Amino acid sequence: IIRNKIPRVVVGCSDPFAKVNGQGIKRLQEAGCEVLVGVLEEECQELNRRFFTFHKEHRPWITLKWAQSKDGFIDRTRKAGEEPTQFSNAFTQTLVHRLRARNQAILVGTKTALLDNPTLTTRLWSGPNPLRLTIDRYNILPPTLHLKDGSSPTVIYTHESLREILDDLYNRGIQSLLVEGGAKLLQSFIYEGLWDEARIETAPFCLEGGIAAPLLQDEHLMSKHNFGGQIVQYYLHKP
Repeated sequence: IIRNKIPRVVVGCSDPFAKVNGQGIKRLQEAGCEVLVGVLEEECQELNRRFFTFHKEHRPWITLKWAQSKDGFIDRTRKAGEEPTQFSNAFTQTLVHRLRARNQAILVGTKTALLDNPTLTTRLWSGPNPLRLTIDRYNILPPTLHLKDGSSPTVIYTHESLREILDDLYNRGIQSLLVEGGAKLLQSFIYEGLWDEARIETAPFCLEGGIAAPLLQDEHLMSKHNFGGQIVQYYLHKP
């Protein structure tokens, strides 16, 4: 820009990265270029929300995801080895795998790892597998789990401190985290105000009991979609 003597530059928003913030703008101004900053600033921040959250909050952008029955349960009460309740249809299940591919890491709790034995991969969508994360404070997760099959990188935390987990992800350069459950883990993120976005899918049937779905706090509904009777809602956290 300076070499070609472009007279005017429009900047949507400044870069929050400490090593960059404002330096490029300053160089342009010193070279005699007129710089207009803040044009469509909110839209630019939304477009780069993961990057900005990572550098401003020192943690990844956090998306909570779960599926539930029409009467607000995420599963029936069951034991290890029993199949989980299927809430999604084929299309919304594909959307879930697309969401996984768009996040750098994915986290489930101990109970979910045990009961569901998830692979946490992007089998139904072309894209990279996220870094798989789970929690095992008491070393009870068996080596037969998919999370321990070596097919995709996996980190197992031996503590439940969400702040410490997020600090570790920040140090690893992870800018986006998808939290898939279970209910206790999801509610912990909500209680601590550690979430940015939520995707909730509601099936058109009732369970009439079981494990209650988490309850969002300070949520703002962004969009609502109907996919063959499956209601998918997206929320932003606005405390």
